[in-house]
Amino acid sequence: MQLTPTIYFPGICDDAIAFYGKALGAELLFIKKVATDIPLAQQKPGTEHKVLRAALRIGDSVVYLSDGHRDTPTFAGVSLTLTLPDRAAAQRTLDALADGGNVRLPLRETSWTGAFGAVCDRFGMDWLVQVLD
Repeated sequence: MQLTPTIYFPGICDDAIAFYGKALGAELLFIKKVATDIPLAQQKPGTEHKVLRAALRIGDSVVYLSDGHRDTPTFAGVSLTLTLPDRAAAQRTLDALADGGNVRLPLRETSWTGAFGAVCDRFGMDWLVQVLD
């Protein structure tokens, strides 16, 4: 079994894809748009630019992204954890995700890991960044 999260970015999915490409070095595996993947007769007016589904490879993991069907994202109760090889890489990643967002917990040593931090990115997604000992 494999778990692959889907993250919804209503109306701003293309922006999220570009941001995570830059901030995390994410690789776009595929993108499906309303304009090219839904018959014209079934498209709602003004939705042709929307992302139906995109896949990003972030390190060894894949996440799906979509504009979805809501007007605003709801990320309550969800965070994504990134495990980095060393403290310098963790700090760079935390800083990159904080561009336009805010650091909730600066990178610091904890009882369970050598470095741990938290950031809410410009889209409202919470990220936990860690280095395992």
